[in-house]
Amino acid sequence: MSGRVEVEKVNDWQHFVGIVHKFDMGPPHEPIFLFRGQAREDWTLVPSLVRMARLKSLLPAHVTVLEDIILQEFKKQAHLHLPPGTIPGKDDLFSWWNLMQHHHAPTRLLDWTYSPFVALYFACEQRLEEDGAVWMVASKHVSEKMTSAFPDCAGAATRVRQSQYYQSLTGPEFVEFLERNVQTAQMAAQQTMHSVSTSPLADHEQLILKVLSEETSRKAFRRLIIPARKKIEFLRSLRFMNVTSRALFPGVDGLGRSVAELALLSCNHLAEEITAEKIYGGGKL
Repeated sequence: MSGRVEVEKVNDWQHFVGIVHKFDMGPPHEPIFLFRGQAREDWTLVPSLVRMARLKSLLPAHVTVLEDIILQEFKKQAHLHLPPGTIPGKDDLFSWWNLMQHHHAPTRLLDWTYSPFVALYFACEQRLEEDGAVWMVASKHVSEKMTSAFPDCAGAATRVRQSQYYQSLTGPEFVEFLERNVQTAQMAAQQTMHSVSTSPLADHEQLILKVLSEETSRKAFRRLIIPARKKIEFLRSLRFMNVTSRALFPGVDGLGRSVAELALLSCNHLAEEITAEKIYGGGKL
């Protein structure tokens, strides 16, 4: 029997920290869990390319054609903007997708992070009027299950024969978790990992659940609901931990985003002071 995602609503900052701390995160060099923050709690685990293709009702064969078009276009011009050391080998499909994802091109990859607090930031930074979500997955356990279910394809076999499984429409459908060996400053700051599926139109949630039993999934796969009314409070707490745009997006663009966040939080704080003054007569500690 397939598993199901365990859903839990977060009450406050202490509750979130408590949830994270009750799970074994594993050794520092090989964490057990990965986290993903999404601004809306009802969004599924669907990559940007898949969302685009679904909007136009494309078939898998169409998606692979589209994928090749944008890959070749990115390859033609990447050298004009990137340091030579970051350019992958021409046949290293995963690294090209990784680089494209990093620079906002649509791919079949999904971003994850080793840090629950980085994921919480991305769940809170946008759509302040809507509930967000932090997904947790025991990626190491899922990877072991995938390799066991698809021994000829998953794991090391996929890395050797990338195009055979990821550019074919006849192979098995599964999900893997990948980390780029050569990282940019932003990848390092965000502690980035990715999930990728052999199916060009896959919902990663559904493929992960297929290899988890109902009992295992309660511990290995969770979705934490972040209430809209708590997003500002969480962003304020994260700022004290230096989890801000300035830290997660190194460079002047990150600085600009961080200043915008400061303006948002300060504006909210000043509004609270005005409200308090109306209610309580302006008494300050």
